Amino acid sequence: MEGITSARSSCYSPPAMRLSPICICAVLLTSGCSTSRPPQNSVVERLTADTPRATVEGNTFIAPAGWTLTVRGPATILQPPEEDSRIALVDIHAKDADEAVTAAWSAYGTHKSWPLKLKTESPDKDGWSEIRNYAYQTSPDERRGVQVMAHRAGGLWNVLIADVADTTGEKRLGQFVLIFDELFPKGYTRESFAGKEAHMLDAPRMAELSRFVETGLRELRVAGVALGLMQGGKVVFADGFGVRDLDGHAKPDANTLFMIASDTKALTTLIQRPAASSAGMWLSPRWKSARLMTKPCAPACSRHWV
Repeated sequence: MEGITSARSSCYSPPAMRLSPICICAVLLTSGCSTSRPPQNSVVERLTADTPRATVEGNTFIAPAGWTLTVRGPATILQPPEEDSRIALVDIHAKDADEAVTAAWSAYGTHKSWPLKLKTESPDKDGWSEIRNYAYQTSPDERRGVQVMAHRAGGLWNVLIADVADTTGEKRLGQFVLIFDELFPKGYTRESFAGKEAHMLDAPRMAELSRFVETGLRELRVAGVALGLMQGGKVVFADGFGVRDLDGHAKPDANTLFMIASDTKALTTLIQRPAASSAGMWLSPRWKSARLMTKPCAPACSRHWV
């Protein structure tokens, strides 16, 4: 899972449930103890539908249908029907990310201990600040991934602990994405441009946009990027920023080719979206973030994974 995240949604990467450094809150993918029963003082609830819920301190998320929700101390623990995996959202008051993660491990209560392999940081996102990711070394025999990502909103740290078996991670990708993408600080509302009129691009706005891109290149340590903008059906900007490679000084432009890898999936989905109504295609409600399928209208119909 690339950071529980990306979209956070793009942060999940089976089979090992790897988390990307750009995902949400504090995440621990752990093994061991995943099927242990909660103590008697726990509050347990089984969800019959995707349900808005809040952590102990009020951070909001969506609990998937069919999962069990348990509240134990500062930890809100989600468990899929397989009962071999868990995701815990732990609210912690701490001075920094390291201290928050240590406290979250204690609240989670696993008997396992994995060596820390890598620690990275991610940009602020969706109201969360100081996002830090921790990757742990696991044994291949465990068939699980263990990672942590800690983030803060105000004076409160949130730690998401995901204890997920590889097979369950692959099977329930859409539901994991649902949890990760909808985890927000208490009182936070994601910005929406619905109903807003776009500004016309002029020289001052183009200058501000250029400064924004150049700042992003520096802070994210990206060598170069190309940008194209359309307005009123016409291309009004097509140029590049930075350099084409680290060994030279040539600037990328509108004709520079980039390796975009899995981004082609998103582009393909965008292109096919208008066909959803005109060509008999439909988005599966359960896996709408992951696939586009054709209706079973004829023997020749097939399923299309995007």
